[in-house]
Amino acid sequence: MKGAETVRFKKQESADPAVQGLEEIYDRYGALLFRVCFSELQNRQDAEDAVQEIFLKLLRRRPVFSDSDHQRAWLIRTAVNQSRDQLRRRKVRLAVPLEELQEYALSEEETGFLEEVMGLPDKYRLAVTLHYLEGYSVKETAVMLRISESAVKMRLSRGRELLKGWKEDSHV
Repeated sequence: MKGAETVRFKKQESADPAVQGLEEIYDRYGALLFRVCFSELQNRQDAEDAVQEIFLKLLRRRPVFSDSDHQRAWLIRTAVNQSRDQLRRRKVRLAVPLEELQEYALSEEETGFLEEVMGLPDKYRLAVTLHYLEGYSVKETAVMLRISESAVKMRLSRGRELLKGWKEDSHV
């Protein structure tokens, strides 16, 4: 996973099954959770801390999931909540340095686009990140953000409007 150190859990025959399953869950969802947290926190170290807290909550609470979609939705919702909790504690939002964005982009064009997405107001940024960058449907995004599908559509529409200036300026 880019931007976060690889975590390996010590496997033991007598280890708690919940601990043994964390590595698999981390491998499956760690990068996604990092991107969601990074989208909200706009700071790599804070996003890494948030992901660590998510896995601690998972270990402590040991929720029972009906399927992998339920598990993914819980993890993303927890990532959003954890990020927002950290922002409330921090109270001062920091700008994302362009150099840090470049670590996650493949080209200069993508770096510019990511910079513009990170500059969106909070409610648009997360909807745009989940839908366009992570590929979740409007319905899935609505469930994860706990808002209506029409609210997601409106946030995506307004997010696109705010990003139009970037698209026109970059001649894409």
